[in-house]
This record gives sequence, structure tokens and C-alpha cells, in this order.
Amino acid sequence: MSRRVVITGVGAVTAVGHTAEETWQAMLAGRSGIGPITLFDPEPYPIRIQAEVKNFELGDRADAKQQRYMNRSVTFGMSAAIEALADSGFQVTEENADMVGVIFGSGAGGTDMVLEHQRILDEKGPRRVTPFWWQTSSRMRRAGTLPSTRARADRISLR
Repeated sequence: MSRRVVITGVGAVTAVGHTAEETWQAMLAGRSGIGPITLFDPEPYPIRIQAEVKNFELGDRADAKQQRYMNRSVTFGMSAAIEALADSGFQVTEENADMVGVIFGSGAGGTDMVLEHQRILDEKGPRRVTPFWWQTSSRMRRAGTLPSTRARADRISLR
């Protein structure tokens, strides 16, 4: 069979909205997501503002145990992917699961986990750093997590 099908959907987690619709409405209203830095102490730096995603939780859309190994940026990607799947109207079933693929674009991310593991190394030594730190820190974790998931429009769980 040589048929190719592309089903697209849109999902977003941004500084102005936790969904594509919230983001779109904020843009139409001219709202800015730029504000004071709250994720770290900006004192040593000349810049004191950034566009932060605030008050975001993946919640029950992914297994709580799996979320412990996801850095913040991975949870954004998972949420956007869940939303995009729902937006596409496509249903992943046992019959078509092996024929479904994901293309996911991303910039930077995972710095929070790199800094946390550096702190653990400095304060507690190398034996306290998990051997999985790179897996949890890498921005590629978002793209690597999505294809290994079992998806429904409202929840994703890793296989």
C-alpha cells in the first residue's frame, strides 16, 4: 500500500495560554506574556523579564510516575501533543497504532533539570546523581517520548 495520509492538529503551551485557543485569544487581545522572572533569581543578570509559562501542570493527562522523569519542557510538549491529537479528530486504536507517527518541533528546554542535577552533584556528590539525568534533561526527550506513547485525545501514557 503506497497511500500517505497526514492528519494535522494544533497544540500549544505558551506564556499567554496553556492551549492553542487560549494563546490565540491572548494574541487577538494583544496580551503579552512577558513579565518579571520568577523561575530563578535574576539578581546577577541585567535582564529581569522573560516570557514564562506560569501555573502549568500536566495533571492527569500523563501518569504521575512518568511525570517525575519529565522536565518542565517535556510536560509542555506532552500537553501540546495531547491537544494536537484531540484537535486533529484522529482516534488512535489498536488497529492503527503501529501506523501512526509523530513529527514534533522544539527549540531549547531541559535547562531546569541540568541545573538541578548540577546542584545535587555539588551538594551531595556524584553517587546522588541519577544515571537517568540526561534522559530527563534533554530537550530531545519531548520528541523521544511522544512516539513511545499510547495516546487518547485526553491522556497519554508511555508504553
